[in-house]
Amino acid sequence: MRKLVFAMAAWLGCGGLATADEVVLVDGSRIVGQVTSQTESMLVVASPVLGELRIDRDKVQSLVITLPAPGTPGTPGSAPIGGTGNSPAAGSDLVPGAADTAAGGVADADQGGADEKSRSDGEAGEAAIPASQPTEVDPWSYRLEFGMSGQSGSRDTANVRGRFEAERKTETQKLLFYVQGRLAEDRGNTIASEMLGGSLLEVDITRRVFWYAKSEVENDEVEKLDLRARGVGGAGYYLVREAEQAFRVHGGLGYQHEAYFDGQVNDDLLLEAGEDYTLKLTSWVDFKHALTYYPLLTDLSDYRLEMDNSLVAPLGGAKQWKLKIGVRNDYNSSPQRGVDKLETYYIGNLVFDF
Repeated sequence: MRKLVFAMAAWLGCGGLATADEVVLVDGSRIVGQVTSQTESMLVVASPVLGELRIDRDKVQSLVITLPAPGTPGTPGSAPIGGTGNSPAAGSDLVPGAADTAAGGVADADQGGADEKSRSDGEAGEAAIPASQPTEVDPWSYRLEFGMSGQSGSRDTANVRGRFEAERKTETQKLLFYVQGRLAEDRGNTIASEMLGGSLLEVDITRRVFWYAKSEVENDEVEKLDLRARGVGGAGYYLVREAEQAFRVHGGLGYQHEAYFDGQVNDDLLLEAGEDYTLKLTSWVDFKHALTYYPLLTDLSDYRLEMDNSLVAPLGGAKQWKLKIGVRNDYNSSPQRGVDKLETYYIGNLVFDF
């Protein structure tokens, strides 16, 4: 009698629902209606004849949900949903035989629709955006600076200076190597003879915060300095970081070794504090400023102060060739005997970027 009632419900339900869900029970009965909800233990079906039915999942052989066919809303299709432990294979939702065939047909149709959509999307994408090969950007850049000046007559002077930089820059990291030198004579006497080289590594922690490590070695005959080696590590913070300008402060702790021609040797811990500012004055002129303070940790009255200010502008319409003009000030609170505390350099260099 129970099978007869379910059979009549299924027959009447099929007549009233063009797109209905079908529940197949383990005893072979079929219920046609709309599945309104389902859990791991219960299935709720709204039947036009029997009303709302709550069916234990362990009594369900398979469940077939009727879906509209791809591209034609309202057209019946079927897809298996949810399996039971009583099905022929674990995780299988289909009844052997016709149910498998129906589900297979729907799967093929869905796959065909997906393939067709993929082809359509691909054709549309090719039409809208031409295919292009990605280009790999070299993170390394190089800069060569050279400048000279001279005078004859009442004074006979010559001044030659140069600098080379190699920089690797990514979105979050900057690595810089540099070497520079200066030679100046006045009436046959050497008034400047120095060589300097160093490295700098900066890594962003956040957009505002970064850490850095840098080292520098120097030789200066006029200052009677055979070797000054310095290494510093610290952290910094961007107060302003925009496309047109950037202003940041930084501080750290380092070690300094100095050896002079007379045999004097100094080894000290030192602090570092400074600020940098860059500004794009126009689309083709850049201004840079840097101020750094190096006091000895054991005696803050013994310090060095370095300041750089420069303008860089392209020459004509060239992008690689530029002109750099600027001023550099070096102040040493405790210089060697016969050496001025403050040294000022005026820079007028030809720059080549590559």
